[in-house]
Amino acid sequence: MNKVKPYLFWIVCGIILLVEIVVVLVISPNGKGDKSAEDVKKELDADNKKLTLLFDRASQGSPSGEFDAENKDHIAQLTTKWLPAPSWKSVLESHVQKYRVQTGTIQGYLAHRSEFLHRTISSERDPHAWYTQYQTVTADLLQKLYDDQCLVLPVITGAGAAAATAEQGDAPDFAKKRELRQIAGFVTTTNYPEQGEWPKLTVRFHVMEMIADALHRSKGTNEVSAAVPLKTPFEAHAQLVGITWKEDSEDIVGYQLTLQGPISSILSAEAALEENVDDGKPISVVSGATLGRKTFAAGERRDITSEPVVLKLTAGVLDYSNLNASGNANGTGGNAGAQGTQPLAQPQAQPQTLPQGAPPAPRSPPAGPPANRQAEALGEQ
Repeated sequence: MNKVKPYLFWIVCGIILLVEIVVVLVISPNGKGDKSAEDVKKELDADNKKLTLLFDRASQGSPSGEFDAENKDHIAQLTTKWLPAPSWKSVLESHVQKYRVQTGTIQGYLAHRSEFLHRTISSERDPHAWYTQYQTVTADLLQKLYDDQCLVLPVITGAGAAAATAEQGDAPDFAKKRELRQIAGFVTTTNYPEQGEWPKLTVRFHVMEMIADALHRSKGTNEVSAAVPLKTPFEAHAQLVGITWKEDSEDIVGYQLTLQGPISSILSAEAALEENVDDGKPISVVSGATLGRKTFAAGERRDITSEPVVLKLTAGVLDYSNLNASGNANGTGGNAGAQGTQPLAQPQAQPQTLPQGAPPAPRSPPAGPPANRQAEALGEQ
């Protein structure tokens, strides 16, 4: 033992060194989240590149000149070449505010146009009284379509055909006859609709009013053609065959409309449905259409003066009546309700050229839907 003592220190050091070598060979060092040293180095290299880019952008200072918030190339250049700084916010804030005001104006304008859809049919709260008024106004609308020859009455076959023909020969009952009211998608029932159903029936009635108005004011002249010779060209309305309501969504009242008539009248009616010239009525859009020839029964085609076609339109009316509430809730509405009744004014752009080192000056927003998201996001950085 005495012979070992002089070498005991070196023996212990050797053992410790041997253990360390074994540990290094067996256990690989891991970083945060059990990442290997190689992964950690790669991340540090990537972060170092980002830091170098940030340093280069910061060295550029602040840009000068004019940048268009509507131009994505300008925004990309502004957000990649220079480093956004707090001093930018004071310049961008006024322009962002202009967009917010413009957004509120557009929301108010669209909400104002949608008010037409929610005009009450009756002030009554009793279901029987309300339905009686609904029955009256819908019957009047159908009668006017019928009087202007804008309505195709259904052909009733079977046991009741003779009675139906005799009845229609006198005066069609648009208030109570279910088959006639279904043409325009109106409800016919003895179980009076409850108050929860009134808003939907009201909106659909006003949409039908818009369709009827388009049919009334659109006529097409049926010109001479090689397919159907005519002695005298004449004007005619497109005729309503039927309407199918789509499932209502929050912001669109969808429907499929079937029209019949000469091709000129059909195209005229479709154009009238898409005009959207009345600021007091909601925006109507047509998303699809199919056109085909009418199928005739035996002998039905004799002595016709035109070649009728059938048009099926998939369309909808946009309902933005909730925009004011959502705009005010988000802090963007402002006085949108009052402004919505006014024409949308064209803001005049004020170009600004700033000296070197000053924050960038974006162009004033144009009229139309706002496109300031990039500029607003930049201002908040």
